[in-house]
Amino acid sequence: MAIVHGLAIAHYNAKKLSTTPAMPIEAYAITIRLIGYGFLLYTVVDFGAALIPPQFTNPAWEFQFAGRLVELVWFPILGFGLVFAPVVSNQRGAKILAALSWCALALAILYFALLPLLVINTIRLERTALAAFNITSERRTAAYNELTQQLEALSPSNLENLLRNPPAALRPPAEATTPNTVRAWLLQRAQSEQAEARQRAETQRNAQRTNILRSSVKWCCGALLSSLMMFYIWQFSGWARLAARREFA
Repeated sequence: MAIVHGLAIAHYNAKKLSTTPAMPIEAYAITIRLIGYGFLLYTVVDFGAALIPPQFTNPAWEFQFAGRLVELVWFPILGFGLVFAPVVSNQRGAKILAALSWCALALAILYFALLPLLVINTIRLERTALAAFNITSERRTAAYNELTQQLEALSPSNLENLLRNPPAALRPPAEATTPNTVRAWLLQRAQSEQAEARQRAETQRNAQRTNILRSSVKWCCGALLSSLMMFYIWQFSGWARLAARREFA
């Protein structure tokens, strides 16, 4: 009896599930498409936020702007994918999707155009950074030469005063007991600080160059892949352009 009762319950549950109305295909398509429109709307807002305020003559801004567009490519890709996934039968929807299909082609051209923009601005940023490094190095060298001349021009009485009353940050070592040894110690210290400052500047320069090149290669590859994906979306959505063309025929 327990077995028969269990089979009856299972049959009742199966019958209840079979009679539950499923989501219509058209409603499912509308839901998916609305989510895709949301992604595309967010893309427009985020693109606008990245563009404002525009500084088209600034290579650093252009470089970061192009990279930002590459980083945001997943939103239009998801949006177009969800919008074009379900096929529509009404002509009004086909006309809207046909316009979006051409937008995908426009984005493919835009992302392909980012390639030369990224390369050009990489070169411009490298030249600007190199020029700034050279100017800083020249100023540092000039300051070191001026300091060396001042140390060479110190009189023995000034050096003796330094020995008797040394400041806390400029206390000579114990072996510096004469004015000449104090002068030699000061010159050696100035030379050592100059070498350390130059080494720090070169390390920062190399790190900056590495970051620029890494970002440039990453964003160039991303721009190329984004352009190819957008072009594929344009090809895949040809059914929408064909449906819209039939309405005008």
